[in-house]
Amino acid sequence: AAEDFTVSKANDFTLQLPVINQRIKSVLSARLFFFVSRMRNLRSRLTGSPKSQRLFGEKEERRSE
Repeated sequence: AAEDFTVSKANDFTLQLPVINQRIKSVLSARLFFFVSRMRNLRSRLTGSPKSQRLFGEKEERRSE
């Protein structure tokens, strides 16, 4: 009876594996996306892409008026 129990437990676990994998993947991809977007923001701030420079320039002009 104990052997049957462990086998059924193992089967339950193997059935759940795809679900667990999917959850892990979704969490990891969300974290990765967040990290990448953050790094892009930092890099654009550091390098001063034309877009960010234009925004900062507009702010400075408004202040000086």
